[in-house]
Amino acid sequence: MNPQPKKKAVRLSPAKRRELKLKLYNERAKEHCETCGKWLPLSGSVFEAAHLSHIKSVGAGGDDSAENCLIECYQCHINERHGLKWG
Repeated sequence: MNPQPKKKAVRLSPAKRRELKLKLYNERAKEHCETCGKWLPLSGSVFEAAHLSHIKSVGAGGDDSAENCLIECYQCHINERHGLKWG
């Protein structure tokens, strides 16, 4: 019985991750948090700006694909991805 070959995770350079964040922010999220719907500025303080979140973390085998990433506000990013202890 042959196991399925592992899918190679897509890892992007910091510049390509910024491009992905900008594309998702403008085209899919329409400048809003994809979890709670709050309007987000693209930049600013860490507590106000849009965050690029992974649905399946990189450590758990997730990748930097558009299908595995979300644009989220700080509160949703911290509470949903890292648990309430971080918020």
